[in-house]
Amino acid sequence: MQPLLQLLRWESAIITRLESALQIERQAASQLLDANPVLVRKAWHSQLSAQDTADKLITLSSQEKTHD
Repeated sequence: MQPLLQLLRWESAIITRLESALQIERQAASQLLDANPVLVRKAWHSQLSAQDTADKLITLSSQEKTHD
């Protein structure tokens, strides 16, 4: 599979996991992904699964909410 296609499928899987776990709309899940490019890039290069990456984003998101 082409690397770009793999990346797009991986990101889509992350967004789907965020939607489900946080009970948010796809657009909000996508924004959460886009708001954390360094974490996402490191996860991709480390070959972290989409689920594990989403879990890291969920943890980060919950930590930010407690600091607001």
